[in-house]
Amino acid sequence: VCVWGRAGAPGPEPPHAPTHRQSSTPSLRCTSPLRSHPSRRAHFAPAPPAPPLPVKAAGWMALVEGVVGLLFAVYLVIAQASGFHDDNVQIAGAGSEAWGYGYGTAIWFIVIGGFVAAAGWALARGRRWGRAPVTMVHVILLLIAYYMVKSSRWDLAVPTAVIAVAGLALLFNPVSVEWAARRFRDRR
Repeated sequence: VCVWGRAGAPGPEPPHAPTHRQSSTPSLRCTSPLRSHPSRRAHFAPAPPAPPLPVKAAGWMALVEGVVGLLFAVYLVIAQASGFHDDNVQIAGAGSEAWGYGYGTAIWFIVIGGFVAAAGWALARGRRWGRAPVTMVHVILLLIAYYMVKSSRWDLAVPTAVIAVAGLALLFNPVSVEWAARRFRDRR
């Protein structure tokens, strides 16, 4: 809502208007309808406080992990569409030859990678809901690293375990835990 008026005239002054001098020239004063009515202010939740650095780092780490999953899904679709066939993969079931392992696994990576990327983005921005999915992803990565060790794939197990432990260390850092506890108390 915009109104022509003079400084010092009755009515609400814009917050940026100087109060120490009076002007006789008319000016345009505008107020936002979203801020002017108290009932409309309640619909806009305040932005969450900035998360501490370890939480942001864990969120960005999960975002990168999710993007890697999405890129792998793209690779699987391209490989399947170009006719790549891996003889080491055994697929059983109705329609498995037509569907192939590439498209089905790509769909799985799109869903999981997209969710992990969204949770990482939310956590990096200070949204509390991203912490649990990111924690679960790192626990699962730790279990996958154990499976890789049992398969004598140390070349893959060590980097996977390092990423998982680093993510969990960032999430369970005392500063991160205190931030999560404070956010939980503030919600109640």
